[in-house]
Amino acid sequence: MFPGPTDTPQFQGDVDRSQLIHPATVARAIVNAITADDDAQLTEIQIRPRQEHSWKKNRQQLRSHCG
Repeated sequence: MFPGPTDTPQFQGDVDRSQLIHPATVARAIVNAITADDDAQLTEIQIRPRQEHSWKKNRQQLRSHCG
């Protein structure tokens, strides 16, 4: 399981938390993987936010500070 930025206490930073993935969304993906039919093997699951506007802005700010 490779979740992207998730709205948990571990994720810190100056971001719009409404843009983060909800923990329940990650939990549902895990349940779906565990309960998949016997003819399916889920080897990797990546979950990303639908919109990543705030990260792009933060990345640009970081680049300008790092020179």
